Amino acid sequence: MTILQSNRPKVAIFLSHAYQSHRELLEGMLTFIKLRSPWIVNVEMGRAGEPCHTDLAQWGCTGIITNRRDPQLVSFVRKSGVPVVTHMNPAVPGNVIGDIVCDNVSNGKAAARHLVYGAGIPST
Repeated sequence: MTILQSNRPKVAIFLSHAYQSHRELLEGMLTFIKLRSPWIVNVEMGRAGEPCHTDLAQWGCTGIITNRRDPQLVSFVRKSGVPVVTHMNPAVPGNVIGDIVCDNVSNGKAAARHLVYGAGIPST
């Protein structure tokens, strides 16, 4: 491993693949990471409640983005103290620094304005 690689953050992404919105969220994250981030990522898509398959400590994980909560993940977060960003708040204990949520009220209002008034009306 080169020195450049060893200094790059290693972020594990654990998302359920059951919903189109989760797959689109992952697509957006990977696009951002590819264009603007030095991260090395490990992505695991699976079913809710499915355990993660990566040994996070051995891999050298420095951060996690997840909507899953399984005993192995919870144990690693508690022991390591790595920062965690959750999606739809799966209540992973530890250093949760943010939660990715959908603003369904604002999305609904924007959709209604578009359907009633057309795309040219500014949002309020």
